Amino acid sequence: MRIVIFSESFLPLRTGVAKHTYELALNLHRRGHEVILITGNFEGDDYPFRVVKIGDVGRVYANGSYTYFIKASPFKLKKVLSEIHSERPIDAFHNQGPLGPPLSMMSALLMKKVDSGVVRVGTFHSKRMGSPGPLKWISPALSYLMKQHHFLTAPSRSTAREMEELFRVSVRVVPNAIDTSYFNPSVPPYELLMDGKRNVLYVGRFDERKGVDILVRAWDRVSALRDDVRLVMVGDGPLRGLVEDYRKRLGNIVIFDDIPMGDKRLPMIYRSADFCVFPAKGGEAFGIVILEAFASGKTAVVSDIEGYNEVACPECALLVPPEDEDALSDAILKLLGDGELLKDLSQKALRRGLEFSWDRVVRQFEELYSSRRQL
Repeated sequence: MRIVIFSESFLPLRTGVAKHTYELALNLHRRGHEVILITGNFEGDDYPFRVVKIGDVGRVYANGSYTYFIKASPFKLKKVLSEIHSERPIDAFHNQGPLGPPLSMMSALLMKKVDSGVVRVGTFHSKRMGSPGPLKWISPALSYLMKQHHFLTAPSRSTAREMEELFRVSVRVVPNAIDTSYFNPSVPPYELLMDGKRNVLYVGRFDERKGVDILVRAWDRVSALRDDVRLVMVGDGPLRGLVEDYRKRLGNIVIFDDIPMGDKRLPMIYRSADFCVFPAKGGEAFGIVILEAFASGKTAVVSDIEGYNEVACPECALLVPPEDEDALSDAILKLLGDGELLKDLSQKALRRGLEFSWDRVVRQFEELYSSRRQL
């Protein structure tokens, strides 16, 4: 099939959407499909599939995190779609984030105007934090744009329910996936971290939605009770200054802010961890980093929030209330002090991670792409 993917978030961004977009395109390419990715003017050109860049990229801080958007007009996107379709007909169009203003919101409608016979799929990648607010007020107008997709998907049941209630549409659950050839227990550990210290790992953006402020305050308490521990943080973001303040004061926080997608150090860092911690406050549709930890054979302390708790279960991780630094520090100390519990949870986490292989997930999208259903 000839498949066009549209995403306003792509590498080298270290976001879940960027990771998912790249790996979906890569796995479709590996299965023999012609994949064309339309995105913004991000750095990098060395990809095994075709990438078409249509404009500079901006960002706004919303929903507790940065949202990226392409600075191009709808006319530009329609022109590019028309040109690609004129080369050889497009079989399927996949929009990564139907709520992204303005292009992602309009992209399925633009594809329909080029050729209404192209199967149009949209995937929701995030949930709202707090009340619906303005989104609910404009949901009737957005509902029209959402319904320009033949199929809408979400990686979790909670996200699917939320979008169905807001826009009166049907949303299928297709989970995110993990590359188990990249993240797996056979990867050697990162030697620089293997000095006898207990490593607790966080991977993700340093922002409010991810709960990094809660994490460093909880780590302050852990550090007061244990002198054999180190918090390893992979990422960067608007709360970097706060993290640096705690790093300088406590002396047991290590930051890796230079690890792009595909860097061989990331799976090695996962393998060097005793366990991971993901204290997001909300707004998470899934939690790819949880899968990365699990596939690496590492359990995690995870916020008990919708999206996350559909990946991490009580049998394979410790779930804690969001925004509760005391509960977070207690769970970290519990795993540090109970080797048998840590071993048991880690073994079950590995089995859980293997349930989300790309081979399983990409077939579900292929079934949608090959469907023929007119609006």
